Amino acid sequence: MSGHGLDIWAAQGDLGRIETADLAHMARIQTFLVVVLVVALLALVSRAPWTVLSQVLLAILAGVVLTAAQHSWDRSHPDSTGSVSEGAGSRHRENNAFRMPGEMSPASAQDARRDADRVGRHPRP
Repeated sequence: MSGHGLDIWAAQGDLGRIETADLAHMARIQTFLVVVLVVALLALVSRAPWTVLSQVLLAILAGVVLTAAQHSWDRSHPDSTGSVSEGAGSRHRENNAFRMPGEMSPASAQDARRDADRVGRHPRP
């Protein structure tokens, strides 16, 4: 936990480095969670009930921390698709610009009126 805080402090406001530190922190928590669950499984096999109980509680705690970190990441990146790479989700506005309402030029307005009149003159079958 303190390593994550030190990484953020060392970034000195550089958003790219802060995001990298956040993602690395989530990866470390995921790895920790897997290790704890494997140790709990080994303790279960060796029939050590108190070890199993403590490992399961630790796994639950790690899961809660991982969920909180992921929730924090999702809230701070609402337009993100959840992936680290730059993909189609990051280019939503660029890819869908033709669908977003905007100002119509006078020439386009005349063309639209002319097309509407043309369509309106022919009755539908």
